[in-house]
Amino acid sequence: AQPLLDLYLAGKITAAELRKQSEFDKRWGFKWESYLPLLEFAKANRLPVIALNTPTEITRKAAKQGLESLTPTERQYIPPLDQIDRSNAKYQQMILGSYRQHAGIVSISSKSFNRFYTVQLLWDETMDFIQRVAEKKNIVGFDIVECAPIDGTVLSEYTLAKLLYRIIGFIVQKGK
Repeated sequence: AQPLLDLYLAGKITAAELRKQSEFDKRWGFKWESYLPLLEFAKANRLPVIALNTPTEITRKAAKQGLESLTPTERQYIPPLDQIDRSNAKYQQMILGSYRQHAGIVSISSKSFNRFYTVQLLWDETMDFIQRVAEKKNIVGFDIVECAPIDGTVLSEYTLAKLLYRIIGFIVQKGK
């Protein structure tokens, strides 16, 4: 997605072309109208935008077959396996509650939940990348459109608070 985003920001493709070529509607599941104003603002003000999400094919494969099924090429899009933090039992329980709303009664030790939880952690670990960006660049804004309410999904306040806290912390830390 990054090369297409760069083309849009440089004025080489239209927003409609970006949406179509990036397969936004298929891959994201969010409203295009929520993202477009952010992209237009960045383009008009010549601000860089970084596409952070792991490609859908990789998260789906990891969810269905586990991280061990990923090829070396696919693993380049995720953090090193030994850096994925699985230590927060309270967070795991909260994610289990969300998972049960979709999957019904399931054990915390089930293979399907473990894979679901791991994919959630992949998203969380994107924060490490944001921290590295914040150390080298001035972050002037960020979007959390993914945290907008969507029918049929559950996003905890904990996840949103953790996301905001960490990003703001990275920005403030650089200022010291």
